[in-house]
Amino acid sequence: MTNRKVDLRKIIFYISLLFYIMQSFIDSTALVYYIPNLFSKILLGFALVGFSIKLVFFDRYKYRDVIFIAIWGLIALGVLYQTSYKQVLIFSLIIIACKDIDFISILKFYLAISAFLLIVVVVLSQFDIIVDIVFIRDGVERHSLGTLYPTNVAARVFFCCLAYLVLKFDNLRLLDTVAVTILGIVVLRYTQGRLDSYLIVATALLFYFLSKCGPGLKKFLAVIGVAAPFFGFLISYLASYFYDNSSLLWFNLNRLFSGRLALGKAALNLYPIKGFGQQIYEQGNGGLEGLNNFSNAYFYIDSSYLNILIRFGYIFAFFIFSYSIWKLCVLFRMKKYTIIIAFGLVCVNSIISTFYFGPSYNPFILLLFSSVIDKSGIDFNNEY
Repeated sequence: MTNRKVDLRKIIFYISLLFYIMQSFIDSTALVYYIPNLFSKILLGFALVGFSIKLVFFDRYKYRDVIFIAIWGLIALGVLYQTSYKQVLIFSLIIIACKDIDFISILKFYLAISAFLLIVVVVLSQFDIIVDIVFIRDGVERHSLGTLYPTNVAARVFFCCLAYLVLKFDNLRLLDTVAVTILGIVVLRYTQGRLDSYLIVATALLFYFLSKCGPGLKKFLAVIGVAAPFFGFLISYLASYFYDNSSLLWFNLNRLFSGRLALGKAALNLYPIKGFGQQIYEQGNGGLEGLNNFSNAYFYIDSSYLNILIRFGYIFAFFIFSYSIWKLCVLFRMKKYTIIIAFGLVCVNSIISTFYFGPSYNPFILLLFSSVIDKSGIDFNNEY
């Protein structure tokens, strides 16, 4: 393969990723009320065509690659046939299109584009160019800052901060830690997005501490990180399955998790788990539609683990979480402890948020098929 071809492959990939991130920002922010839906569909269409061209005409495959991608594709098609959810196929295509693209380069690109677009959206909302939807919880205002729901902006800030801390880890300064910590406090003040805000602060402090200590603690936390998808799934499922609203302990835990245990229990009761998933009815509080939801008939499966299990089925859930653990095991052998710890924090976040399998928010899911180069120059995709 010539250098020209390699460069062209990367250009196609990053242009496609740019279009996809732009489209996701339009659809998940108040821009959706100002920009024609056709424009968003065109962006997504160009992105998917670009990813497909890279995969079909520029990537090279070993037999094991073809078999693995075929299995993934067949499972995704099974979910699509059963549920009509296009996201499973779209997200799968984007993840697989990361083949032979350096993960750290993807992370840098994601951070640059997402941070820029997020700043633009927030600024536009504060100058009343687009609406800042304000929700009230327990008498406290929660600002969406140009997104469709306060949790959305808090989640985007969390993933941007996590990406920044991973990229800066080897040269992390106290000033970086203080800045990210202050940002987390500001996010909490305006959005009341507690999970993401607390994780932003905790991650900033943890990464600074890890950057100054020896490799032993990093290795220990990385071991936990490798198992994080399994334990995240186990905690989410068991907590919802055994939730009992007559128990004071469960009642307090449910309050701590903002009612998510009760919603998870209701979801398991309403929707028996199937092999290839099922259509589920959800009523969120996001956007102007949610703000005007006077019936207050809120029902949303926030946990990524339960959402994937119920919506996409146990076959896809087993596949994606098993593959995540396998990839983390490979990274552990390569001593990529920082990336593993970051992925573990994503798994913690995913217990009560829906972004584990959402590449528009969570760039770390792109790790599953991208390349990771170790210090000796070995490419994961070519050696494991």
